[in-house]
Amino acid sequence: TTISFGTSNLHENTQIDIFNVKGQKVDHLRIKNEELRNGKIVWNADEFSSGIYFYKLISDGKTVDSQKMLLMK
Repeated sequence: TTISFGTSNLHENTQIDIFNVKGQKVDHLRIKNEELRNGKIVWNADEFSSGIYFYKLISDGKTVDSQKMLLMK
């Protein structure tokens, strides 16, 4: 699953936290410089079941964006 994001307000210390519908954090992605420049990161969701997930984009400790995703297998 590819997560795309705008890069204008992001710094090197950027990450994505992924949550299930219960609000439990199920994964953590540290964004590398190349992914930051490209504005996208791939989430390997092989171990997760189909359903609704939420991601939170965090840069320098501040939430920049959060979105809902639908994972279908």
